[in-house]
Amino acid sequence: MSTDPTLTKILSRLDAIDARLGSQAERMQTISDRTQRTMYAQIEALIGLYRELDGQRTLPPLRRWAISPDSARLVLGLVREHRPRNVLECGSGASTILFGHLHLAGEIERLIALEHDVVWHELARQQLRQFGLEDETELHFTPLVDHPDEAVETPWYDTTEVEFAPLDMVLVDGPPDATGPLARFPAAPLLLEHCRPGCLFVMDDFIRQSEQDTVDRWIEEYPMTLIAVHESPEKHLAVVQYDGGFGADDA
Repeated sequence: MSTDPTLTKILSRLDAIDARLGSQAERMQTISDRTQRTMYAQIEALIGLYRELDGQRTLPPLRRWAISPDSARLVLGLVREHRPRNVLECGSGASTILFGHLHLAGEIERLIALEHDVVWHELARQQLRQFGLEDETELHFTPLVDHPDEAVETPWYDTTEVEFAPLDMVLVDGPPDATGPLARFPAAPLLLEHCRPGCLFVMDDFIRQSEQDTVDRWIEEYPMTLIAVHESPEKHLAVVQYDGGFGADDA
């Protein structure tokens, strides 16, 4: 059966038009994304400038790999609602500055931050110094190592030199997902003995399947309860409560 040459030309032109429209749509999306990032950065810088001109402390740039502004606000709300005394942070960054501000203001008593990457550790140390918070944070360089605990299947922070206080809050923002399957799972089996009953594990990046699977396993295997999931932040947050029974109950 032969095809009408005129129809063939029309269909070919329609395909070409469709391809051009698709390419233009991609370019427009790229421009839109770039514009949003630029506007956000400028607004963030302007707010920081006003605070610094008034002699107040500010925060480093948020978003991308850093904790997002809405996540940071939720963490701040959790601190002011639950009043944790001792906080541990798995993975350093902008959130370390946030907690450093809270320690300086007397809203938490102690902050321990773990960082496995030597470059990020140095950057975090420089940021703390830049913001005048170096004395407010116990920042540790803790490379990822294998652990003898049979429940731990991926490398996790080497905390042999860390002196833990009974923990009331743990922000789980590391290790990176590329470390291995359920890279953040070891936080529960390796930290619960240092936690008071009621300690909150705040899981960042809960939008990812690996973090969701991690929380599911925590709840299944340990005395932990999921008490909140915040889906409004860009990366989502889950809040899991330790119910007690692993060693720091009377601390």
